[in-house]
Amino acid sequence: MTLEAALQAFFAQHPTETFHALAIDAGYIYLDSEEALEQRRRRYSAEWEDETRTVTADEARAVDGTDESRALNYFRFYREKGEPFEAALEFENSARARRRAEGNPYERPGSNELERLRYESGDFEYQQLVNLGLDREYQRHYEKNQPWYSAYARKVRKLVKRLEKDRDAVFRGVKLSSDFRIYAVDHEL
Repeated sequence: MTLEAALQAFFAQHPTETFHALAIDAGYIYLDSEEALEQRRRRYSAEWEDETRTVTADEARAVDGTDESRALNYFRFYREKGEPFEAALEFENSARARRRAEGNPYERPGSNELERLRYESGDFEYQQLVNLGLDREYQRHYEKNQPWYSAYARKVRKLVKRLEKDRDAVFRGVKLSSDFRIYAVDHEL
């Protein structure tokens, strides 16, 4: 099956989604949709809120001296240095307050965290969707650290150009965001 046929088969199963990115990562096609991105953004935002809220003394006591105190980075660090409980809790809550003062980056349009979430293929909803058959080339590329000169890099750049050139045909009938991107993951090229 050609790449285009594999993509069309995938898109036929996801007709209501609006896609914002197609990435080539380690010889595979990754895709992400606006809908999946919004779910991730909400989850990351809620996690950020939890990680920056004020910790009560009872919560800190419940994890003091346990592995669960990992979630309270400053508290654990200062307790392990011998600081009194109250001082360590103050360090923890002060650090959290500083982060809160900057505002939730997952609620701030244009933030670096939102851009990372939007285009980092490791977070994409649909990972390793299509194997491009470049395993050997990728392995050599990775082992020899030849970013621009490897057979893998050349083939991937050529594929990105082809997908861009044939964009209308490849993505016919597919809902795409206005800023839809086709790219190769930078650390590889």
